[in-house]
Amino acid sequence: MTEEPSHIWTVWNPEPAEEPVKKTFDEHWNIRFKYGEVYWGVITNKVYDDRHPFEDERKLIEDQFENKIDTFLFIQPRDDQSMYIRGTIKEILIDFPGWRECIKVPSYYGEIVRKDSSYKIPYWFLLTSIEEITKFEMGHIRKLCSFDKKKHGALGYPYPCLCNFSKRKTDQTLLDAKVIEWKNVSLRFANTEMVSITIKDTSIDGINFSFEKMGFEKQKSSEYKPVIPWFILLAFAKGNGSLDLDSIIQLSKRSGFYQLENITYFDYLKKQISDTKKRLLGFFNNGLEERYTFNENDEPFKCKRKRGIYKTLFEVGVSKEFYEQLNEYN
Repeated sequence: MTEEPSHIWTVWNPEPAEEPVKKTFDEHWNIRFKYGEVYWGVITNKVYDDRHPFEDERKLIEDQFENKIDTFLFIQPRDDQSMYIRGTIKEILIDFPGWRECIKVPSYYGEIVRKDSSYKIPYWFLLTSIEEITKFEMGHIRKLCSFDKKKHGALGYPYPCLCNFSKRKTDQTLLDAKVIEWKNVSLRFANTEMVSITIKDTSIDGINFSFEKMGFEKQKSSEYKPVIPWFILLAFAKGNGSLDLDSIIQLSKRSGFYQLENITYFDYLKKQISDTKKRLLGFFNNGLEERYTFNENDEPFKCKRKRGIYKTLFEVGVSKEFYEQLNEYN
């Protein structure tokens, strides 16, 4: 067995199902919450003339299971704009004839196969945890297969395939990072593409950063992604560092964003705040020339009551020009 544990990288495609981006993570997460585990299926219409490369790699992963080594499934969106996902693998199945009736399989898998019979689900991964991760975290993945577009298609890699996760590098980055406090951070929106950041007592003083640099892309191609990190921060800015359910729903309406059903909106909002936190941490840890990190117990967002109001521990605001543009929605 290798010194570093191996994990598995795969992709998910937002196109086959009618509304996958909105529901894919939530449906898996809800089943995992209810039953303690959930199946993730690898959907593909790629046909190999010979054996899939993963057939020869699976034994290594199963050996790790037997040795009780935590093994992760890293799931990258094919469009590189939707959410990145990580799950803890309990089991791998190839022959799974009863998946259509299994309560731990989201129902939309059947929708995809019925809609287009060219799509197959050759591999199933039983996950005991599932979470969103940042683009920065996914950047620590090193695929262990050779890049070959002719053989594997546009992505250049077979999926699933073995990978390493450079955790040691991440840990060293944090050890080398300068410790700061959220109260010394100031973010100011110039527009919906750029934020000006100041960190007290550092060289970061009113420097502009694009959302692309921060891993906060707007995801323009996703019509049903109503709350994303830059929008969460914008809602906090409009509320002078405070956010509650009613205010973000109203801002969502004025900004022309798709509105989820109110009954599920608050839970969705909490997930998006958690994702915003992860992306902010990823940016400060990895996205700047000089590394910064925060005390372990120092949270960027505090919830003031159970269904209540979130507040930022950092300063977040909107430029005068952009504020006047936002008021046009009122």
